[in-house]
Amino acid sequence: PFMLPADAFSLRNTQRKYELSFGLRGSLSAELVYDARFTRVDLVNAPFFVNATEQQDLFRNKFAVVYDTASVANVHGQLGWQKFEKIHITATGDWYKYQMKNEAHPWHTPTLRLSLLAQYNLQDKILAHAEVYYLNGQYAKLRDGATTTVVNMKGLVDVNIGFEYRYTKFLSAFLNFNNLAGQRYQRWYAYPTQKFNLLGGLTYTF
Repeated sequence: PFMLPADAFSLRNTQRKYELSFGLRGSLSAELVYDARFTRVDLVNAPFFVNATEQQDLFRNKFAVVYDTASVANVHGQLGWQKFEKIHITATGDWYKYQMKNEAHPWHTPTLRLSLLAQYNLQDKILAHAEVYYLNGQYAKLRDGATTTVVNMKGLVDVNIGFEYRYTKFLSAFLNFNNLAGQRYQRWYAYPTQKFNLLGGLTYTF
């Protein structure tokens, strides 16, 4: 529903010409583990989404897909700490470098992602988690017929926490607090997220 009809029905498969990856994974102690990796991949028909204000679209708020050949380098790092199966803390970072063949930028694609996740498990009955993540600035491309405009979008930081109570192995209740800072950021251009919001519910497994 967010894509122009012509693009939605003419999607292409992305081809990985080659992928090279190497890294290290291990533990620094009984409680501390790490994962470091470098990856290089060449993509053909890599999809990127651009804002398209086409006249034939009534609301003029859809996305079009542009394809390009791209070489992507990725540096990934993760550090995890665990205490007695109760507390888990994981810090993750990913840096990307794109070399595009035709397009000026990898549209709507951040090149730096950082996250910090903490989880607490009390006797497998009460579970709590908190997450902070950061995405750096990215570029959006607005297409209006033959006219194109490039927008430099700001980076964003989001903070979420959640709780789950397991009444039995089959029945549980959860409560999530999202966007605690109440920011009105845009992950996709012209689509602002909700500010602080609350989501709760019941889950039943059978």
